[in-house]
Amino acid sequence: MGDARPLVDLLLRKSKIVREGERALSLRAQEDRGRRWADEHGYQVRRIWKENLSAWSDAERPQYDAAMAAVLGGETDAL
Repeated sequence: MGDARPLVDLLLRKSKIVREGERALSLRAQEDRGRRWADEHGYQVRRIWKENLSAWSDAERPQYDAAMAAVLGGETDAL
């Protein structure tokens, strides 16, 4: 029988540019934290979305856009 837990997608984001003195979690650490949260709250991870873009540019964010579309389109229960 299938897993009946609600679905969650994880959006991992790390800026290519990090301000001096600022500590940023690696994408792997973010994924570990997200999976731990999902387990603790009764969710099943459906998909991992990853971005490694500069926050200081007006770059397009296709992974973010796709992740939001998945939530709004009912493909997943949470992001």
